[in-house]
Amino acid sequence: MWTAKNFATNDVHSLDKLLIDGHGDQIHAVVPKEVIHQFVEQLHEGELIHVKKFNVSTNTVTYRLVAEGELKIYFSINTVVKKLENQDVPIPMHTFSFIDFSDFPTRCRKPKYLTGNY
Repeated sequence: MWTAKNFATNDVHSLDKLLIDGHGDQIHAVVPKEVIHQFVEQLHEGELIHVKKFNVSTNTVTYRLVAEGELKIYFSINTVVKKLENQDVPIPMHTFSFIDFSDFPTRCRKPKYLTGNY
């Protein structure tokens, strides 16, 4: 989880988080600055949560956190976040998206995949 800022002005744009489910599927979640105050106490690294009433949008950013991340979720004033009572559910804390080394050249200079341009 991190705060997205305009580094020139230090203005906060959003609170961002990478969510992972029990299958290891990932999605980029965005809490816009207008509602950060509503969720900042409920969102913590490594905790299992249930989220409902969020918005889904096409991911149009230049750099994607998730290689197959065509969608993002956005929290709104109506979003409900509840910490799960059972925190022992086997959900991975980390996931990785590996590609064959031979596929590197097809990703070079395509920033959406966060592959180095060396």
